[in-house]
Amino acid sequence: MFYSPIKPMEPKSRPRPFDSDRHIFQVKWDGVRILSFINGREVRLQNRKLRDRTLQYPEMQSLSQQISGREVILDGEMIALKDGKPSFSRILRRDLAARGTKERVQEIPVVYMVFDLLYADDRDLTKLPWEERDGMLKKLLTPGGNVQITESISGRGIDFYRAVVEEGLEGVVAKERSSPYLIGGKTSLWEKIKPRKDMNCVVGGYIWEGGKIKSLLIGAYQEGNLRFLGRAGSGLGEKDLEELTKVLPGLRQEESPFLPPPKRPKNWYWVRPLLTLKVEYMEFTSEGQLRHPTVKGFLIMDPADCVLVGE
Repeated sequence: MFYSPIKPMEPKSRPRPFDSDRHIFQVKWDGVRILSFINGREVRLQNRKLRDRTLQYPEMQSLSQQISGREVILDGEMIALKDGKPSFSRILRRDLAARGTKERVQEIPVVYMVFDLLYADDRDLTKLPWEERDGMLKKLLTPGGNVQITESISGRGIDFYRAVVEEGLEGVVAKERSSPYLIGGKTSLWEKIKPRKDMNCVVGGYIWEGGKIKSLLIGAYQEGNLRFLGRAGSGLGEKDLEELTKVLPGLRQEESPFLPPPKRPKNWYWVRPLLTLKVEYMEFTSEGQLRHPTVKGFLIMDPADCVLVGE
């Protein structure tokens, strides 16, 4: 287990917060999921997609000095703060870099928010209940600096959720106290509760299917460049699609307005980035796109004012 890639356990979505004495509640951090494999002084990092991330976070080599065990596997979220809150766009700048240079480490410091212990000193702990694993974690790991243990709240999930949302954080994860760690599992033993967010976006293209526009290719500006945020079709009615089919082909251009440009299937067409709209979404994906975007309406505003928020 210690030397093999591990697919992390994932929570299922739940629409509303709840109270429960059988559960604990934790902040859902808006960052990058990272498992850490500590073997003596050596620390190896792996993300949700089983890719090595050791070079991206060289400062995490000091994690070995905060662990009392010999061979340990931790699970947690790597976050980068902006104005005191996790920023997904900032952590992506670290995570997608080829390596964490000294300048990048100083420019974008990170914090590893640890929330589970999977393995310690030749013992697989995944079948133990969360409550027991958490107790062992607090004995093995000494938090400090850029490594912290995620706090847990008992019982009062509704009040905790409200406080988290008021602070502008991503949401809450509810975990059954008795839950084992199911490698690669996505189960209601863990549940995430998140408010839907919205953002003003720019239309940079469209997808053509069956003689009409099927969905829009959208983005928002970040540091002067229009960043691709995915495709949005949900929320567009038949009249909307008919009107867009009349208007958007007249704005076509050969060059992608997005930087970096996404891969372009044959039925994707680029347009001048003039049309703006409000989009509601669940969260950002690990690729930096919007998950489950829904068009809420079109806007009259300067496209340059549609800037990336909420990461």
